[in-house]
Amino acid sequence: MANVLPRDLTSVPDGEVNPNSAVIVDDGSGVFKSTPAQLVASGFPIASQSEAEAGAVNNKAMTPQRVAQAIDALGVSQAVLASSTGAEMVGFRQDDPDAVDGTVEAELRNRITVTQFGADPTGAADSTSAFADARSKGNRRYVIPPGTYIVNDDDVWMDSFSTPYGEVILKVNGTDYNVSHSLGGKFRTDIVSNDRYLWFRNAKTGTTLLRLSDAENSGDVNIVAMPFEFRRDSHSIISCCGTPTGNTDITFARSIDDPDPRGNRTLLGYSGLTDEFYWAYASTASGAPNFLYAIIVKNGTSPTLKFPYLAAEMQAGYILQTRTGGALRTKMTTGNTEHVYSDLTTSNTLSKTSRTRMQFAGVSFNTLYDTPFARKGAQRFGGVFSDLAGSDPDVLGTLPATKKLWNSTTGRVSVCGRMTVTAASNTGSRGLREARFTWDGSTLTVTDIENTLDPAFTADIALNGSDLEFQAAYAGGVGTGYALSVDIEWNGAGR
Repeated sequence: MANVLPRDLTSVPDGEVNPNSAVIVDDGSGVFKSTPAQLVASGFPIASQSEAEAGAVNNKAMTPQRVAQAIDALGVSQAVLASSTGAEMVGFRQDDPDAVDGTVEAELRNRITVTQFGADPTGAADSTSAFADARSKGNRRYVIPPGTYIVNDDDVWMDSFSTPYGEVILKVNGTDYNVSHSLGGKFRTDIVSNDRYLWFRNAKTGTTLLRLSDAENSGDVNIVAMPFEFRRDSHSIISCCGTPTGNTDITFARSIDDPDPRGNRTLLGYSGLTDEFYWAYASTASGAPNFLYAIIVKNGTSPTLKFPYLAAEMQAGYILQTRTGGALRTKMTTGNTEHVYSDLTTSNTLSKTSRTRMQFAGVSFNTLYDTPFARKGAQRFGGVFSDLAGSDPDVLGTLPATKKLWNSTTGRVSVCGRMTVTAASNTGSRGLREARFTWDGSTLTVTDIENTLDPAFTADIALNGSDLEFQAAYAGGVGTGYALSVDIEWNGAGR
């Protein structure tokens, strides 16, 4: 048999080697036959599953099965990523060195949208139940992606939704509402093309709540079309705008807590119905206080100024003018002891008022509260003394009583006057005294015109040192109850 070299043998087509073919191998100790599979398994063995998943060796073969096992162990399949748990397999980190690691699932669960619950943004299907589910899940806080949604439930206006990604139309019970730029449910902003204002509106009603100008120092008026409150700690100022015929109030509150003692609320307001400006104060505890009007200014053709529940105290005086250019312009000036009421046009004094007397056209009506110091001019004093003092507002006091008419240490004095006195007791005793008196600084003369007083009563003009006095007393004996009325007129001069 002729020798045939291996290179001269016919080649076997690729992939058609008979797995049962024999290959001669010599291991140095003998000659053996081996199949091709045995040669491959011995020279480049297949990695085990654990070796394939570990990926540590590089001298072993990988079969499709081993590759699939390694992918399952080390990676995520497309099917898993597409499932409801796929998002938890994907990491997320904000592009910032201080950011923390998270997952896409955690980020998405922090953002609740109505489309996550099946809302239809095309406006073809009813999305009421989807909005209800989002409301429940988000505790009335959720996002509405751009689109048109049918929602047959007015409860949507109680939600705090936002529309940050585009135009959103809510078709609520058949009516379209544009809630684009919503900040919290019904509250939304409008930025109109070629408009320098920023509008805040009620998305449901279209009512303007606030209009702000974006032009600095433009003179534009910023409009607040709703009640509002400035609050600091427990203090507050509340502004309430009314209808054209209603009230517009600004309320100042000492405390926002209820209840609070009387006087907690003070308000300034305007009534469109009566055309009146008013200032009122709370007379009861806060919560629902009762307001009393301190000042009311009536506008219109017959304006008036009223102080219904206020005692006017004008410590700097006041000026009254009946009309512009009028002849009578009166003024009340203030002083330490006396107020002067005069005509500004002529400087004529009309009256003077002090703690003890009132003077009209030169005649003084004196209470003799203060000790007179040579008060010149015509004066008059009157009053009642009785045991009813304290219970009867007309009674000055009880007897005995002393009232100083004139006080002077000089001898150049001239005083003359007239005294009338009437007296009565509860037993029927009664009497009177009418007398004239003169004093020249040294000698006092009292002359009776008539005197029928009971001896139990004393009523006289007398000297007490340098003082000219009215002196009265009751000794008793004519009854337990008494009344003595006195009227004294005198005219004095001194230098």
